Amino acid sequence: MAVQGQVVELASFVSEDLTSHKEASGILGMAFPSLNEAIPQALTFFDNIRYKLDFPLFAAYLPLDRDGEIDFGFVDTRKFIANGMQWAPVDPTYGTWDVSSEYYSINGEVYAQNRHWGALDTGSALLLMGDDVVSAYYANVRGATSLSGQFRFPCDSPLPSLGLKLGNKWATIPGEFLNYTYVGNGFCFGGLQSVGNSEINIYGGIFFYAYYTVFQNTIDGPSVGFAPLK
Repeated sequence: MAVQGQVVELASFVSEDLTSHKEASGILGMAFPSLNEAIPQALTFFDNIRYKLDFPLFAAYLPLDRDGEIDFGFVDTRKFIANGMQWAPVDPTYGTWDVSSEYYSINGEVYAQNRHWGALDTGSALLLMGDDVVSAYYANVRGATSLSGQFRFPCDSPLPSLGLKLGNKWATIPGEFLNYTYVGNGFCFGGLQSVGNSEINIYGGIFFYAYYTVFQNTIDGPSVGFAPLK
Protein backbone atom coordinates (compact mmCIF):
# COMPACT_ATOMS: atom_id res chain seq x y z
CA MET A 1 0.00 0.00 0.00
CA ALA A 2 1.61 3.25 -1.10
CA VAL A 3 0.83 6.90 -0.34
CA GLN A 4 1.73 9.64 -2.79
CA GLY A 5 2.86 12.89 -1.19
CA GLN A 6 3.03 11.64 2.39
CA VAL A 7 4.62 14.32 4.59
CA VAL A 8 7.62 13.00 6.55
CA GLU A 9 9.37 15.12 9.15
CA LEU A 10 13.14 15.03 9.63
CA ALA A 11 14.10 14.91 13.32
CA SER A 12 16.51 17.57 14.59
CA PHE A 13 17.02 15.67 17.85
CA VAL A 14 16.79 11.93 18.48
CA SER A 15 16.81 10.36 21.94
CA GLU A 16 19.16 7.56 22.92
CA ASP A 17 16.15 5.32 23.41
CA LEU A 18 15.67 5.32 19.65
CA THR A 19 19.27 5.33 18.46
CA SER A 20 20.17 2.41 20.75
CA HIS A 21 17.76 0.21 18.75
CA LYS A 22 19.57 -0.16 15.45
CA GLU A 23 16.61 -1.91 13.85
CA ALA A 24 14.50 1.26 14.23
CA SER A 25 14.82 3.99 11.62
CA GLY A 26 12.09 6.31 12.87
CA ILE A 27 8.58 6.62 14.28
CA LEU A 28 5.40 6.01 12.28
CA GLY A 29 2.77 7.92 14.26
CA MET A 30 -0.45 5.95 14.57
CA ALA A 31 -2.43 8.46 16.63
CA PHE A 32 -5.02 10.82 15.16
CA PRO A 33 -3.95 13.60 12.74
CA SER A 34 -4.55 16.31 15.36
CA LEU A 35 -1.26 15.25 17.00
CA ASN A 36 0.71 15.32 13.75
CA GLU A 37 3.46 17.94 14.14
CA ALA A 38 4.95 17.52 10.67
CA ILE A 39 5.25 20.73 8.65
CA PRO A 40 3.27 21.34 6.54
CA GLN A 41 0.71 19.56 8.69
CA ALA A 42 -0.81 16.63 6.86
CA LEU A 43 -2.68 13.40 7.43
CA THR A 44 -0.88 10.46 9.00
CA PHE A 45 0.06 7.43 6.93
CA PHE A 46 -2.91 5.47 8.33
CA ASP A 47 -5.40 8.25 7.62
CA ASN A 48 -4.11 8.49 4.07
CA ILE A 49 -4.63 4.78 3.43
CA ARG A 50 -7.57 3.81 5.62
CA TYR A 51 -10.26 4.09 2.96
CA LYS A 52 -8.07 2.28 0.45
CA LEU A 53 -7.92 -0.73 2.76
CA ASP A 54 -10.49 -3.52 2.83
CA PHE A 55 -11.42 -2.26 6.31
CA PRO A 56 -10.35 1.08 7.88
CA LEU A 57 -8.28 -0.39 10.67
CA PHE A 58 -4.89 -1.57 11.81
CA ALA A 59 -4.20 -4.24 14.41
CA ALA A 60 -1.26 -4.65 16.78
CA TYR A 61 0.22 -8.09 17.46
CA LEU A 62 3.07 -7.48 19.92
CA PRO A 63 3.61 -10.64 21.98
CA LEU A 64 6.36 -10.97 24.57
CA ASP A 65 9.58 -12.58 23.25
CA ARG A 66 8.14 -13.23 19.78
CA ASP A 67 8.20 -11.24 16.56
CA GLY A 68 5.42 -8.69 16.35
CA GLU A 69 3.36 -7.47 13.41
CA ILE A 70 1.01 -4.65 12.50
CA ASP A 71 -1.86 -5.80 10.29
CA PHE A 72 -3.33 -3.11 8.01
CA GLY A 73 -6.90 -3.48 6.76
CA PHE A 74 -7.68 -6.91 8.20
CA VAL A 75 -7.98 -8.80 11.48
CA ASP A 76 -5.81 -11.92 11.68
CA THR A 77 -7.96 -14.46 13.53
CA ARG A 78 -5.01 -16.86 13.79
CA LYS A 79 -3.40 -14.64 16.41
CA PHE A 80 -6.06 -14.49 19.11
CA ILE A 81 -8.51 -16.72 20.94
CA ALA A 82 -11.66 -17.38 18.91
CA ASN A 83 -14.74 -15.38 19.96
CA GLY A 84 -12.54 -13.41 22.35
CA MET A 85 -12.79 -9.99 20.69
CA GLN A 86 -14.38 -7.23 22.78
CA TRP A 87 -14.95 -3.62 21.73
CA ALA A 88 -14.82 -0.21 23.38
CA PRO A 89 -15.59 3.24 21.92
CA VAL A 90 -12.74 5.75 21.55
CA ASP A 91 -12.77 9.47 22.33
CA PRO A 92 -10.29 11.09 19.89
CA THR A 93 -10.50 14.56 21.47
CA TYR A 94 -6.86 14.58 22.62
CA GLY A 95 -5.51 12.84 19.55
CA THR A 96 -4.76 9.47 21.16
CA TRP A 97 -6.78 6.24 21.24
CA ASP A 98 -8.50 7.01 24.55
CA VAL A 99 -11.09 4.72 26.11
CA SER A 100 -13.14 5.12 29.26
CA SER A 101 -11.35 3.25 32.07
CA GLU A 102 -12.83 3.93 35.51
CA TYR A 103 -12.15 0.63 37.26
CA TYR A 104 -9.31 -1.81 37.78
CA SER A 105 -8.91 -5.11 39.61
CA ILE A 106 -6.12 -6.90 41.46
CA ASN A 107 -6.49 -10.68 41.43
CA GLY A 108 -10.17 -10.19 40.60
CA GLU A 109 -10.93 -7.66 43.38
CA VAL A 110 -12.47 -4.56 41.75
CA TYR A 111 -11.63 -0.96 42.69
CA ALA A 112 -12.49 2.50 41.33
CA GLN A 113 -9.54 4.57 40.13
CA ASN A 114 -8.91 8.31 40.21
CA ARG A 115 -8.29 8.58 36.46
CA HIS A 116 -11.16 7.73 34.17
CA TRP A 117 -9.44 7.41 30.79
CA GLY A 118 -6.68 5.27 29.32
CA ALA A 119 -4.75 5.67 26.07
CA LEU A 120 -3.85 2.48 24.22
CA ASP A 121 -0.34 3.30 23.02
CA THR A 122 1.90 0.96 21.04
CA GLY A 123 4.70 3.53 21.37
CA SER A 124 5.00 3.16 25.16
CA ALA A 125 6.58 0.19 26.88
CA LEU A 126 4.83 0.15 30.26
CA LEU A 127 1.47 0.47 31.95
CA LEU A 128 1.45 3.97 33.45
CA MET A 129 -1.38 4.66 35.90
CA GLY A 130 -2.29 6.83 38.88
CA ASP A 131 -0.40 6.55 42.15
CA ASP A 132 -3.54 5.12 43.82
CA VAL A 133 -3.48 2.13 41.46
CA VAL A 134 0.31 1.66 41.53
CA SER A 135 0.50 1.73 45.34
CA ALA A 136 -2.45 -0.65 45.69
CA TYR A 137 -0.91 -3.10 43.24
CA TYR A 138 2.55 -3.26 44.82
CA ALA A 139 1.02 -3.56 48.28
CA ASN A 140 0.18 -7.08 47.07
CA VAL A 141 3.76 -7.85 45.99
CA ARG A 142 6.15 -9.25 48.59
CA GLY A 143 9.20 -7.05 49.12
CA ALA A 144 8.17 -4.35 46.62
CA THR A 145 9.87 -1.01 47.21
CA SER A 146 9.75 2.43 45.59
CA LEU A 147 13.04 4.05 44.55
CA SER A 148 12.63 7.63 43.33
CA GLY A 149 8.98 6.86 42.67
CA GLN A 150 9.67 3.74 40.61
CA PHE A 151 8.69 0.33 41.93
CA ARG A 152 10.86 -2.75 41.96
CA PHE A 153 10.53 -6.08 43.76
CA PRO A 154 12.40 -9.34 44.42
CA CYS A 155 12.32 -11.25 41.15
CA ASP A 156 10.99 -14.38 42.86
CA SER A 157 7.92 -12.55 44.26
CA PRO A 158 4.61 -13.73 42.78
CA LEU A 159 2.80 -10.97 40.91
CA PRO A 160 -1.00 -10.65 40.95
CA SER A 161 -3.02 -10.20 37.78
CA LEU A 162 -4.18 -6.69 36.90
CA GLY A 163 -7.58 -6.09 35.35
CA LEU A 164 -8.47 -2.96 33.35
CA LYS A 165 -12.03 -2.00 32.50
CA LEU A 166 -12.13 -0.56 28.98
CA GLY A 167 -15.54 0.87 28.24
CA ASN A 168 -17.80 -1.78 29.73
CA LYS A 169 -15.46 -4.70 29.00
CA TRP A 170 -12.60 -6.16 31.04
CA ALA A 171 -9.03 -6.95 29.99
CA THR A 172 -6.87 -8.91 32.42
CA ILE A 173 -3.06 -8.73 32.32
CA PRO A 174 -1.45 -11.87 33.81
CA GLY A 175 1.00 -11.11 36.62
CA GLU A 176 3.92 -12.66 34.74
CA PHE A 177 3.78 -9.80 32.22
CA LEU A 178 4.19 -7.19 34.98
CA ASN A 179 7.82 -8.29 35.52
CA TYR A 180 9.40 -5.91 33.04
CA THR A 181 13.17 -6.38 33.42
CA TYR A 182 15.95 -7.42 35.77
CA VAL A 183 17.73 -4.48 37.43
CA GLY A 184 20.32 -6.29 39.58
CA ASN A 185 20.81 -7.63 43.11
CA GLY A 186 17.88 -10.00 42.71
CA PHE A 187 15.40 -7.21 41.94
CA CYS A 188 13.15 -6.68 38.93
CA PHE A 189 11.54 -3.52 37.59
CA GLY A 190 7.75 -3.43 37.52
CA GLY A 191 5.80 -3.09 34.30
CA LEU A 192 3.27 -0.90 36.12
CA GLN A 193 4.56 2.55 37.10
CA SER A 194 3.21 6.00 37.92
CA VAL A 195 1.86 8.20 35.13
CA GLY A 196 2.71 11.28 37.20
CA ASN A 197 0.55 14.36 36.66
CA SER A 198 -1.09 13.12 33.49
CA GLU A 199 -4.88 12.88 33.70
CA ILE A 200 -4.90 9.90 31.34
CA ASN A 201 -3.46 6.44 31.97
CA ILE A 202 -1.09 5.00 29.35
CA TYR A 203 -1.65 1.37 28.43
CA GLY A 204 1.55 0.48 26.61
CA GLY A 205 3.52 -2.62 25.67
CA ILE A 206 2.56 -4.63 28.76
CA PHE A 207 -1.06 -4.53 27.60
CA PHE A 208 -0.12 -5.72 24.11
CA TYR A 209 1.83 -8.66 25.51
CA ALA A 210 -1.57 -10.09 26.41
CA TYR A 211 -3.99 -8.73 23.78
CA TYR A 212 -4.31 -8.54 20.01
CA THR A 213 -5.65 -5.02 19.61
CA VAL A 214 -7.61 -3.57 16.70
CA PHE A 215 -7.70 0.20 16.08
CA GLN A 216 -10.68 0.98 13.87
CA ASN A 217 -11.81 4.34 12.49
CA THR A 218 -15.05 4.17 10.54
CA ILE A 219 -17.67 6.76 9.58
CA ASP A 220 -19.49 5.76 12.78
CA GLY A 221 -16.50 6.82 14.87
CA PRO A 222 -13.33 5.21 16.22
CA SER A 223 -13.21 2.16 18.45
CA VAL A 224 -10.77 -0.45 19.71
CA GLY A 225 -11.15 -4.19 19.86
CA PHE A 226 -9.04 -6.45 22.04
CA ALA A 227 -8.78 -10.22 22.35
CA PRO A 228 -6.40 -12.50 24.31
CA LEU A 229 -3.42 -13.74 22.30
CA LYS A 230 -3.13 -17.40 21.48
